[in-house]
Amino acid sequence: MPKPWFGKAGNGMHVHLGLFNHKKEENMFYDSKGYAYISQKCRYFIGGLLEHAKAICAIAAPTVNSYKRLVPGYEAPVYVAWSKKNRSALVRIPAFSPENKKEARIEFRCPDPLCNPYLAYTVIFEAGLDGIRKKIEPGEPTDTNIYHLNEAQRKELGVKVLPTSLKEALDEWKNDDICTRALGKENAEKYIELKLQEWKEYEPHMPKDKNEVTRWEQQKYLYA
Repeated sequence: MPKPWFGKAGNGMHVHLGLFNHKKEENMFYDSKGYAYISQKCRYFIGGLLEHAKAICAIAAPTVNSYKRLVPGYEAPVYVAWSKKNRSALVRIPAFSPENKKEARIEFRCPDPLCNPYLAYTVIFEAGLDGIRKKIEPGEPTDTNIYHLNEAQRKELGVKVLPTSLKEALDEWKNDDICTRALGKENAEKYIELKLQEWKEYEPHMPKDKNEVTRWEQQKYLYA
């Protein structure tokens, strides 16, 4: 369960991603001269993730409770940005020795343990490869702690915010076909049908403070 108790840190399932060309035996994310030693292809991959991040949440953060974790103050990745080492950004470039080229990778930080890893990896890689195909630039890395910025400062940097509820993530799904492309039309339709039903079941139990963890969530995700 991503957030069993209100006011305490939640549980994430950060995903580390890389791309390798096995014919050339090279890490496609590595560049000795790039920012944080990553390549232009890696930057495009990150661009794809950021472009589709809001829709991806419906798969990577798939429950009502997931969005109780994705709130400021607990090192959860709320902001759609990227950087090296920065734990306030959605995509982080883990530090590695430049001599060890195979270690070049990125960390995508919004998935949680209730996601289906097969669906999550499928959608995440589809988004990243879409970034490579379309050469989507991720913008400049945000090296400052985004939690310390106000809304105006975030807007100036072009930093967007992830969905704040499962319903909002499902609405983003409708505006972005990345999940349907990745999963196929039939699977995607069944998935969104189940998740909309889950949201309807939760609505009668919704608290005044939307971040409060309800008994309904504990019974559904923790004790079931």
